[in-house]
Amino acid sequence: MRHIKQVDSRKHTVIMLQVENEMGMSLDSRDFSPVANRAFAGPVPKELMDYLQQHKDTLVPEFRQVWATNGFKTAGTWEEVFGQNAATDEIFMAWNCARYAGRVAAAGKAEYRCRCTSTRRCSDPPPSPPPPGSRANPRERRGFSPGAAHGRPAGCLESRGAGH
Repeated sequence: MRHIKQVDSRKHTVIMLQVENEMGMSLDSRDFSPVANRAFAGPVPKELMDYLQQHKDTLVPEFRQVWATNGFKTAGTWEEVFGQNAATDEIFMAWNCARYAGRVAAAGKAEYRCRCTSTRRCSDPPPSPPPPGSRANPRERRGFSPGAAHGRPAGCLESRGAGH
């Protein structure tokens, strides 16, 4: 962003920056690295739970249904709040990838004010419906970290460190 500021600050020809492209997972429903597993076993962030409670009646219906199916819990681990399913994995990854992209955008804007955007890749649907309570692609749960294969932190979690 410093370079863009030096080059663009007079004419303002850059109208938007894409901080991430197709961020997300393929081959599995979530990141199963040690850092991600610790975060997944930990509590759903208060910030997310507060938002869900405040907007319970206006959430996207599919998302609301995942939360409703598990009793609209207001605290607990990801699986306690959303259930043991691939949708919980997707929610976990969407939250953490969005937080990562937000921090990248904020750091860039601290250097040069510019609109930022990001695209998110949703998990590929499994080839056939997984059994109830299973992950979308359990064969991939051997510590493989798709995010690392694309040159970014595994599952977007490691850049912020565990416990944050």
